[in-house]
Amino acid sequence: PQPRRDRDAAAMNTHRQLVQNLMARIPGSTLIETHISSVILTDHYVYKLKKPVDFGFLDFSTLAKRKEYCEEEVRINGRFAPVLEYEVDTVGGTVEAPVLGGGPAIEYAVRMRRFVQSDQLDHVAEAGGLHEDLVEKIAVRVADLHDHAVPAEPETDFGTPERVLLPVTENFALLDRSLFPETAWDKVKEIKEWSLERHGELAEFFAGRKAAGKVRECHGDLHLHNITLVEEEVTPFDAIEFNPYFRWIDVISDLSFLLMDLEYFGQKALANRLLNRYLELTGDYEALPALGFYKTYRAMVRVKVTALRLGQEGVEEAEKAVLLDEIERYLDQALGYTRPSVNFVALMYGLSGAGKSYAALFACGFSGGIRVRSDVERRRMFGAGAYAEEATEATYRRLVELAGIVSDAGYPVFVDATFLKRRQRELFAGFAKRYILECRCDEAVALARIARREAEGKDPSEADREVYFLQKASLEPLGDEGNAVCVVINCNDDESMRMDLGVFIDHDSEAW
Repeated sequence: PQPRRDRDAAAMNTHRQLVQNLMARIPGSTLIETHISSVILTDHYVYKLKKPVDFGFLDFSTLAKRKEYCEEEVRINGRFAPVLEYEVDTVGGTVEAPVLGGGPAIEYAVRMRRFVQSDQLDHVAEAGGLHEDLVEKIAVRVADLHDHAVPAEPETDFGTPERVLLPVTENFALLDRSLFPETAWDKVKEIKEWSLERHGELAEFFAGRKAAGKVRECHGDLHLHNITLVEEEVTPFDAIEFNPYFRWIDVISDLSFLLMDLEYFGQKALANRLLNRYLELTGDYEALPALGFYKTYRAMVRVKVTALRLGQEGVEEAEKAVLLDEIERYLDQALGYTRPSVNFVALMYGLSGAGKSYAALFACGFSGGIRVRSDVERRRMFGAGAYAEEATEATYRRLVELAGIVSDAGYPVFVDATFLKRRQRELFAGFAKRYILECRCDEAVALARIARREAEGKDPSEADREVYFLQKASLEPLGDEGNAVCVVINCNDDESMRMDLGVFIDHDSEAW
């Protein structure tokens, strides 16, 4: 209704005046605007003022609500980023002459310690500074946060199939067709139809995840813009405070935002590296069936947020062009997640030190595949030093189970084990599309790798020089491997390995 629009416009105008007058009192301050906040940057602190908006999924329309959500933001982000020293500040005085921290409150602001802007991971990505070691640290940090997050109580409706669907449909409902070119709106319709269909297919899956304790109090907005480096430590910040249903979610939904964002920045291999490391740390391979659904949802969150900003007053033409381009890119990305994928199972066959693990992870980066490792799963089930016959057999059976989970979810899977015995390879005969990648290298190269691995003490493999020679003596060579296609991978050096993996890629170009 017009009276409400007039009231909202007046409240937003007052907010803008307040922000400008505050900045006039803080020399050198600068402003960053989002669709829900005005963020004032000063030399040492950042002040975030919530805009008086009501989008349905969030409501900052009254001073009391803005105070409530400022306090909630401080509580939640104290868990994720205590180093940033979150606090609530009052804004006193008048709109014309505001005072930070003084007098009866006319507004509230969240204050946090300012960090170096270039250390924010979206800026790091834009500068080409993302690398494998950093992704490793991110995976460890996120896995640890999820491991320590509180699971939702069974009687709550967090994470139920109905609650999973609600924000998905809200994303589409909040989009204003008038803002989109017709071709973009056709993509929106296709993504919506797929999302509804896929949700129906996954309804029992969502219920099972809730029952398994995988719905937890997460970050909720975990993308590159909301992660920074503070003293070289990975620090997520700006977790969602305004809607509990956006943060009490499946852990894989939380991770999916970060994976989607890395791919948006053209870092598919690093996104795959992050996913693989996270799964190794958590063992949560059972989450994979819903990953494509959640990445699609997250891409549409970015479409919604960008469209909301596009529809606000005061957006200049140059910014509108940028926002429309972002919307098109996110829509194309979401569409990509809806397309069917081709999967296969590849067994990494060879002695310890041959380079199987490295080759598998490298191949995953090309294919979007998932690596499952015997050394990791053996330790997860039995602890260190478990190399008895029974433990080995149980580990291979677990690898078959994981390969089925990953393959059924639509991902290529690389099974990283020695596969010295024919019966171990035959366990995987039931997979329709099966490869054996025979990893070879000179003995001196393998032994040097084993020595280096022992010295560093970081690899889950416990195979030493003695184990290498025992394996060599007991290895059963490849023969008639049924439906498997065997490919030799020379792992003496990176260049040779990549060339031979290229042969494999060319052999099954459809899968890649």
